[in-house]
Amino acid sequence: MNTESASEISEWIAIDAFRDVMESRFGKRLNPSEHRKRPDEPPDFRYIIDGIEYGVEITMIPDGSRDRHWKIESLKTSILKQCKMLGINCGRVSLRVQGQPPIPNCKKKSELRKLTESLMAMARAFEAGEEHVLCTNGPQNSIVLKKLGDDAVSEVTLSGITFGEFEEETRSKVAALIRASCNSKRIKLENKGFPASRCILLLFSDYSASETHEVREDTARMDELRSFHTVGWIPGFRPRRNELRPDLPGRFCEFLWTVNDEWRVRIPNDA
Repeated sequence: MNTESASEISEWIAIDAFRDVMESRFGKRLNPSEHRKRPDEPPDFRYIIDGIEYGVEITMIPDGSRDRHWKIESLKTSILKQCKMLGINCGRVSLRVQGQPPIPNCKKKSELRKLTESLMAMARAFEAGEEHVLCTNGPQNSIVLKKLGDDAVSEVTLSGITFGEFEEETRSKVAALIRASCNSKRIKLENKGFPASRCILLLFSDYSASETHEVREDTARMDELRSFHTVGWIPGFRPRRNELRPDLPGRFCEFLWTVNDEWRVRIPNDA
């Protein structure tokens, strides 16, 4: 039985995203022995890159969404498992969370039974070329499944999580959360005697309503980011394989800020 907390799982996903960007973008292979959380944190991890030791600190944006995020990831796993048991080849499916819908707890038999019935309805909807509302609590609070392709291997990807807000409100809220997180992490590191200027801060987010280029624009003049050596943004969409923990979902990491000129290279038209 998996006894890892949502916080520990999020850290594994974040570290794998950081490993991926350093290795695939900049050719910096990280020592596998350093993929362990330090008992003397903060910072959460320490890595030697080009002979220099950096601290790596991870925080959730927003801080209170860890449990919700993991419930959604668990739901994705349950959907695939139940489809396999029912003989449904769902192909490639996107899962979109809107507002604050009730997220099924598949550990409860009654909710698992409802999920099974809903997936059978999903198969009929997909045959008709329609989306399927998995669960809802009003028009602004729902979980929607959409078929993306008839792939031989079934896959459920998270296409987005929104919180029932206008885009401008979401962008403003995300920027405020980033500023607050940078301040609180800087103070936490300083109290431990570790300079933020030697720390890479990874912002692990489920705010998919804010694209990476928008977050970069909204934080471009934010002094709080400049307290750190590098600040990475890890959003909850554009999934990839998790190389460190194949049993967990993977994510991409983009740098919002860094003092290292080499690490400022961007992929054209990145999200």
